[in-house]
Amino acid sequence: MPSGYKVRQYGIVCKHLDAEEFYFGANHKVYPCCYLYDEEIEINMKRNEVLPSTQRYGDDYNDLTVHTFEEIQNHEYFKKTLAESFDKDNELHCSRCWRSCGDKGERSTQKNVES
Repeated sequence: MPSGYKVRQYGIVCKHLDAEEFYFGANHKVYPCCYLYDEEIEINMKRNEVLPSTQRYGDDYNDLTVHTFEEIQNHEYFKKTLAESFDKDNELHCSRCWRSCGDKGERSTQKNVES
């Protein structure tokens, strides 16, 4: 695990929270990472559903055609809710964070290579 990353609840290492990384989806929306973008696209196509965060905040809270990037990055979801959603008992819990970045980051398929 690269230095500067914090192991959070359930062993999740979140690059968005520690390195302020964002993912810009082809749908003009901003996500904390490509994993959550993938999750939303997948559940929407398979079950016609959306992520719990989209259910709570609406379809455009992270939409760049509606909000500026600054407005989106300062939204409650990115500032507070994402970290809270790691808790399995949280109503906005999304298991994808643990599935992709749990076990102290060992589950992450994207590895930083240090020279």
